Formats: sequence, C-alpha cells, structure tokens
Amino acid sequence: DQDRLYAGRDRVSHPVPPGEGELEHRTVNRITTLLANYSATPDLYLSLSVPYVSRYHEHFDGGDFERFRLDGLGDIALSGRYRFLPDLSASLAVKLPTGNRSSANDEGVEAEPTIAPGTGSTDLSASLVWQRTANVPSLTWGPLGNTGAMPYFVGITGRRNGVGTRSYRVGDELQINAGANYPVSQAFQALLQVNARFKGKDDVGETDAVRDDTGGSFVYLSPGARLALSPKTALYGYVQIPIYQRINGVNIASTYNLFTGLQVRL
Repeated sequence: DQDRLYAGRDRVSHPVPPGEGELEHRTVNRITTLLANYSATPDLYLSLSVPYVSRYHEHFDGGDFERFRLDGLGDIALSGRYRFLPDLSASLAVKLPTGNRSSANDEGVEAEPTIAPGTGSTDLSASLVWQRTANVPSLTWGPLGNTGAMPYFVGITGRRNGVGTRSYRVGDELQINAGANYPVSQAFQALLQVNARFKGKDDVGETDAVRDDTGGSFVYLSPGARLALSPKTALYGYVQIPIYQRINGVNIASTYNLFTGLQVRL
C-alpha cells in the first residue's frame, strides 16, 4: 500500500490544495503469480512466470481527484538458469508485452501507462548468483546429530527495459540480494534477506509524466518463514521492510511489502 509521500529521503505531507500538475496519492498493488520451474538437466532450469495484477490507484490531476481500479493479466516472463560451477549460476530472462495495457478508469480517464497491468514493453534481465551451504545447530536430527544445512546466497540482477505503451520506457534497474534459510526444525525454516534496488529515471515518452519524479534507491530487510506441509509442499512468506529509501523528486512509497507463496513439487 503506497500511501506515504516522500521527497528524497524525507516524508512530506500532501499539499492542500494539490496545485497544478499530477500528484500521486495512493497505489495498492496485489499481484498473484503462477511460477513454474522445470529442471531440464541437473544444471539447467527453465521458468515461466504468469502474473495477474489487481491495482487500485489515486492521484490528483490539477484540482481533480481521480480513482482507478485496474485488473488483468500482467506480462509473462520466460527465463533460463544454468549452474556452470558448483556454487555459481547465471540466468537470462525476457519479459514479453502480453499484459493488459489499459490504464483508463470507469469514466474513461486515461492515466500514466505505469499503472496498467502490462507495460507493453519487452524487457531483458541477467542474473548471477553465488550460493553455498553451511552446517548449523538445529532441532533437526540426522547423521550429524542436531545439525541442519543452511543455504545462503548473494545475487545481482541487471534489467534493461524496452519502450512500451505511449513510448514510455521504465528506467533500467539493478538489484542486489543476499539471504539465508535457517533450518529451525525438519519442517520449519526461518528466512532472512537483504534486498537492494536501484532504479533509474523513466523516459516518459508521449505522456505528461514528470521524469524527475521517477526512480530511486531502496534497501529492504526481509524476515520470513517457510513451513513444509509435506515432503513436496510448503508455505512461505516474507515481510519486506524499508530501511533506506531515496525517492527521485516527489513520489509515494509503502511502509512494507508482503510476499506469501505456496510451493508444490511434482
């Protein structure tokens, strides 16, 4: 729920009256994603990601307060990951312009393309991930006694976004992620990640959006948990808490993000 207005690193109040131009007020994103992974070989994994986006958005356009409810299929992504060393893997991904590109509300008012479920662009990303496993004290029981295997990782991802709806191009992005899964017991894992995201300014194309109010730098601390319901089924979740935010210009941000998932192995 992006409902707090920031200028740089500082939280600011919404002006009353809002003044000229467009000012973001609130955005609520609810995204449900089907993610299918296929192990083609012991070292090669192929993935398909199909998101469904439900988005509520509010902004001021001059003196007018406008609301938008946008639901629809998002952009499908295909990726491949190859492990070329025991601890190191690389992946390439492409996001296709398959999603719903409409950003009009029930009154027919068209908003900026960024709130539509689909961007209308073809985007490319590449990742490099280093992962190892350490033996740590645990409530699990095995050949090494009360010791469990704790995987931990560091990864970096670069994303190049293409030109989308109304010639709008979302700024390129760099992500750095690190984390670990601590085996508390045979069925329960405590999760912790640090996620950093650096997003460049958008090219606003044929829209009247303000380029200097896009992009920024974000660092999150993300604690979570994973519960195995069976050998092939698990529930997991993270709460992503911002510990550093620097917004370009003036824009809205959330106090936290919530991720939950159901994992099934066939």
